[in-house]
Amino acid sequence: MKIKLVANRKVRLDKYISDNSDLSREQINKIIEQKNCLVDGSPALKKSQMIDIDNTIIIDTKDNLEQNNDLILDYEYIDEDIIVLNKQKNTITHGINNNHSGTINGALIRDYPEIKTIGDLERPGVVHRLDKGTSGLMIFSRSQKSYDVLKNMIKNRKISRNYTALILGKPKSSKAIIEAPIIRDPNNPLKRKVSQKGKYSKTMYTTLKNFTKYTLLEV
Repeated sequence: MKIKLVANRKVRLDKYISDNSDLSREQINKIIEQKNCLVDGSPALKKSQMIDIDNTIIIDTKDNLEQNNDLILDYEYIDEDIIVLNKQKNTITHGINNNHSGTINGALIRDYPEIKTIGDLERPGVVHRLDKGTSGLMIFSRSQKSYDVLKNMIKNRKISRNYTALILGKPKSSKAIIEAPIIRDPNNPLKRKVSQKGKYSKTMYTTLKNFTKYTLLEV
């Protein structure tokens, strides 16, 4: 699998890749060391290499990196069908191309090997995901039956997800419902934008606290 990025600012190579992909820092470092990262057609020299606006970055993830599952997980609930854990900020849910080095998925497979055959083989046991920078509770399946049931419940919106978010600025209304189709932003894979080509999304928010420049929301 190849990932293509076009730089929109001057910054360190490893930081830009981390900010614009789901790769962990460990994965990024090894990809650069293995000469599998090109900047304008030439192999990156080092992870601290500075890139500039409009530099094209090609990341080739075809090589499986050595599995490193030293991540300690914070388990909240476990039974024969599901596992609920508290995901910490800046941790990766799952890897790519069956490389789960340094990810929550990899640590789960280490602790509960039966998960390896559940659901999608690219991300076994994963029912939903949280972005790298987001913390909170996540549900994983230990059986195919629970995986199918939970995925169906999410698809039919029978499971709600609540977040606490700190945003820049102040919403016009202290409470509102936002309904709009959204897609991945082609200019930034970590962002979403409203588009008629997108997937239906419904978000409800309530203001918890106002600050000078920021607002704390329950979403």
